[in-house]
Amino acid sequence: MSTTSTLPAATVDPPATAQSPLSTNDELRDLKDRVMQFIADHKLASQDSPAMYTKSAIIIALWIASYGALLVGGAIHFSLALVGAAVMSFFTLCMEMAVMHDASHDGLSKHRKINRLFDLTLIVVGASPILWYHKHVKAHHFNTNIPDHDHDIDAGAFFRFHSASEWRPWHRFQHLYAVLLYACLGIKWIWYDDFYDAIKNIYGLNRTECVKTWLQIIVSRLSHFTIFLGLPYLVTQSVGAAIGVLLIHWMLVSVMMAVTFQLAHVTGIQAFPTEENKQASGWIRHQLETTADFAVQNRFLGWAVGGLNMQVEHHIFPRLPHIVYRRIQPVVRDYCAEHGIQYHEYSTIRGALADHFRYLRQLGEKPVAA
Repeated sequence: MSTTSTLPAATVDPPATAQSPLSTNDELRDLKDRVMQFIADHKLASQDSPAMYTKSAIIIALWIASYGALLVGGAIHFSLALVGAAVMSFFTLCMEMAVMHDASHDGLSKHRKINRLFDLTLIVVGASPILWYHKHVKAHHFNTNIPDHDHDIDAGAFFRFHSASEWRPWHRFQHLYAVLLYACLGIKWIWYDDFYDAIKNIYGLNRTECVKTWLQIIVSRLSHFTIFLGLPYLVTQSVGAAIGVLLIHWMLVSVMMAVTFQLAHVTGIQAFPTEENKQASGWIRHQLETTADFAVQNRFLGWAVGGLNMQVEHHIFPRLPHIVYRRIQPVVRDYCAEHGIQYHEYSTIRGALADHFRYLRQLGEKPVAA
């Protein structure tokens, strides 16, 4: 790794990195200018890249093909539908993380309508793009790892991801039950989270946005029900097989998505600052303190998860298409080395996973009273 993986004590969050001699504004301007100059020098497409459009088309086509294979296999034997659901889960992951995710950040195209068109892939599988935008693009990216502001680290009473979170006795076992609960996140998102967020209007949407959100919720749930329950039942004539298709598919997708985001933000080397810390550190330093890269050299992983194994680059340049992350990663890393700024990176998935579960175990220990 490019940074230490030594874990903090169970009751202490990782310390923020020391201030560099550069001012926050200089850091942002200098790093941005360097990366954009690198992109220009190497003639890399920043948006509307033919490579991105081609990749998106291939992934969507493979998702459709895998679903077709699921239905054909299910008509032959219900077990083939279950196998098809497992295969399809990979292409759902690719479609939402390597296509929809870029579009939600307006990184796929400079034309807003084109980005919103690719957002429809999220409606197809069962969720609201408007709520995703407010939860991920705004709440998470603007407040990365800030307790009570970043919804990705607010796990209620089930997990303790940072020392400011209240400890509960069952947290002693969170490193053991984590994968099981991660597997439930997709179903929870689709059948609970979106409804709760819309009913409570936790993002303060105006009337027009609320109407659009509810329309998305209705259409996306009808699509979700049809794709993952209705049609599988018709071809298999088995309620159990249809439920199995839904559960196998979404449990696998959920684990893969959850692990991708957790390895970037919750392994014990990232900071969990306050809102005041963020303001004092500045945007770019905050992202560097709270985010880590992992397995950058794993090209297959990067292709499948839309470059989100390079989340440092994604968080600093969210509107760049993910196909350029691997090229600009050395530029960002070298810049940090030049200015004495800590850059979090794991060389392998295995190392990041080990730290994530080790960190869960340590945070699960009962805090020692001061």
